Amino acid sequence: MKKYDYNVVLDAELGQRKGTMQILVKENKVEGFLNLLKHTEPIYGNINIDGSCRLQGKIVTLIREIAYIATGHIKSDELLLNFQIGTHSYLLKGFPFEGEEK
Repeated sequence: MKKYDYNVVLDAELGQRKGTMQILVKENKVEGFLNLLKHTEPIYGNINIDGSCRLQGKIVTLIREIAYIATGHIKSDELLLNFQIGTHSYLLKGFPFEGEEK
């Protein structure tokens, strides 16, 4: 099992939102947590041998919960995901960290 910890930035309509993501990869399955907007929510999905992946989860705001599908790549040194929320698309970038958010 591989474990990845990232500082993440989501490019949203109202500006960049910073958070963290923890991912556990076992064979072709992915599970973990996304901490964004002061909420930690589970994520899960699949990953290919080349690092391409498809994940699902939700983002919790002050007003509502927003389900998403994310596609992109997971690498040990970088995370790049395209979040599809309804008809809108948002980019999430991540870089490894150890311990506290950088």
